[in-house]
Amino acid sequence: KHTHKHTHTHTHTHAHIHLQPKKRQSLKATKEMIPHPEIPIATLRPNDILLLLFLGTTYELASRLLSTLLKSKSSHEKTLRTELHALKYEVVIMRNKGPSAFVETSKLERAVLKKESELEKLEEEKKVRVTTFIK
Repeated sequence: KHTHKHTHTHTHTHAHIHLQPKKRQSLKATKEMIPHPEIPIATLRPNDILLLLFLGTTYELASRLLSTLLKSKSSHEKTLRTELHALKYEVVIMRNKGPSAFVETSKLERAVLKKESELEKLEEEKKVRVTTFIK
């Protein structure tokens, strides 16, 4: 028996040559399968993109800041709320005194109702401002 060992000293280039045209064909096929217009990358400048990002960010920040300011409580509304709270506290104290303090209690209750109506009017005005801004 004769065994012959064959050693390869040369490389096979035939397979490599045949794969390249197939690869090129597949790239051409994808361009033909998905039709799309050419994207003019050269006309999109980085400065234009940065300008648009800056303008969008500025608009978003300004609109959110204005919305927050419109929705926040004004100093007048805050003082009305503290006065209303103090009046309600006084009403509770006068009611605990009993029927002898009826006149003072009713005066304080009318003052509470007046403050509540003022506060409701302010809240309605604020709602109108916010809804007109959002629309």
